[in-house]
Amino acid sequence: MTPFPDNLSYIKAEISWLDRVITKAVARQRQVAHEINKVAKTATDRATAHWWYGFVTLDPAQGGREVPKEQTNTCVRLSDRVQKSKEAGVFLALPELCAHFKLNEFEKNVILLGLAPEIARRYEKLFMILNEDDTNARLPTLDLALRLFSKNDKEWQSNRLSFLSSGRLLKKRIIKILKRETTIPTFLGQCYKIEEKYVHFLLGEPTSLAPILPRPRRRKTDT
Repeated sequence: MTPFPDNLSYIKAEISWLDRVITKAVARQRQVAHEINKVAKTATDRATAHWWYGFVTLDPAQGGREVPKEQTNTCVRLSDRVQKSKEAGVFLALPELCAHFKLNEFEKNVILLGLAPEIARRYEKLFMILNEDDTNARLPTLDLALRLFSKNDKEWQSNRLSFLSSGRLLKKRIIKILKRETTIPTFLGQCYKIEEKYVHFLLGEPTSLAPILPRPRRRKTDT
């Protein structure tokens, strides 16, 4: 297993993995829509299709979504190459960021999902499809991140806490929740984006976290 030569090569590998996850989700959503439209006769039928169709495919043995084996294997290979890169002294921005702020796998994937449209605008169109939103949201919603990266109900509940103000992503100001002018969304319907300084940090060739970390406050001294 060879290390990544630089940070951008690593980001491209992570985005390639994410691209497969998103592409499969789009294909699945289109298949479901096609099958529902063959049966549904009214708008009400379509609105309630998740009840009678079973939109989320469950694994009866585990009570959760089935994760493709190749997806798991890809994550393992990436993790091995990240470790090799660390041993070789190659600075990789996202792993360093996750280690510093103690981010978990879901939080890392949330960052990747938010980073995708900063790399290629075609992801905006894919998000419009996956968000199933009348307002044509071009950025990832909280709901989309939870659907893509939660394997079961228990994970969904746990991952949802990452989007609270007390969660690391918002507390450390890595992401921000965007207010939408045209509608009052539910909690899950809100969009998010990566704070700009982290976008530039993750897509550059940094050698340290220091330039983007908040400076410690100086204590006031008595005069």
